[in-house]
Amino acid sequence: MLPAEPAYQVPERVAARLIWWDKRPADGGVASPTDPWFKEGVDVLISGAPGTYLLVWSTSDSRLINDTNANVIGSAVEALLSAVQTKDTAADISTGSVLSFDREAYLWLTNAAESKKSIGHGVMVTDIAGMGTDEGAGLRRLSGKLDGRVNFDRIGFISALGSGTDLSPAEITFMEKTPAGKVEHTSARLTTTGGAKSLLSRSHYSVLLTGAFKREGR
Repeated sequence: MLPAEPAYQVPERVAARLIWWDKRPADGGVASPTDPWFKEGVDVLISGAPGTYLLVWSTSDSRLINDTNANVIGSAVEALLSAVQTKDTAADISTGSVLSFDREAYLWLTNAAESKKSIGHGVMVTDIAGMGTDEGAGLRRLSGKLDGRVNFDRIGFISALGSGTDLSPAEITFMEKTPAGKVEHTSARLTTTGGAKSLLSRSHYSVLLTGAFKREGR
């Protein structure tokens, strides 16, 4: 059990971790008896809310949470939901993310980056380095990727907003001052469905991160 952190509006929560070994080809080739073993894992934070519980997942393999290729929930989520339903068959369960947001949030973040104003708790948006656009019949195309800095001077960005095109994911860098006065930068790829993946090559912290902080969350 982890204590609440009122300063960051973080509630009391239960932290659980499942770790296992997965045997697979090192280069993604054909499976063979000599394939090496890889350590895999998934973390979950469970917090209480009025009349419900909220779960936040973190893993290095997003397919364990939500397999977009097969359009199904991941095996880790499925296993926990099955366990809950075994204990309470009347449980009302949703796999939607409370962290999801509307595409207009990207407009708000772009405005925050240009105005250099805090978005809360002293956090500032310093850069939006790229943004995906979903064109056609929901097909992701390389031509729909806005590479480089995204701002209100980008014709492609303004056109995407005006045409109602779906925007996601976006690569955003946040800046925050630590209690010790040091400045830290966090870069992440954010999706409107509530997923986030740290971009470590562009993140800079005053401490060395462990593997638990390098995973994809939702």
